[in-house]
Amino acid sequence: MKLLEESIGDVSKALTGDLSGIAEIVHIDENTRVRHSVKVRKLNDDDFNKESLKKIRITLNMDQDNFANFMGVSVNTVKAWERGRNKPSGSSLRLLSLINRHPRLVKTA
Repeated sequence: MKLLEESIGDVSKALTGDLSGIAEIVHIDENTRVRHSVKVRKLNDDDFNKESLKKIRITLNMDQDNFANFMGVSVNTVKAWERGRNKPSGSSLRLLSLINRHPRLVKTA
């Protein structure tokens, strides 16, 4: 149970630093509702190039098929990213940013 609590805490810390499009997080416990402001880090596709994308995948010890499945994209999309033909966007870009900054989150999941 402690490992689960630590993992949830790690995810929470990572997300708090990387949220996009959310200006406020609400924490609710049994008695209190507390609002916390969050500074949003805007990402763009220039944050990752073909070399850095491949490095992330290799760091996670995944082949292109597994990485594509993990990311929720096609293998052809991963290949296009790694060849520099396309760049990740939207939720893929956000997930890559989290993985890049906190690879342990994937390894412990």
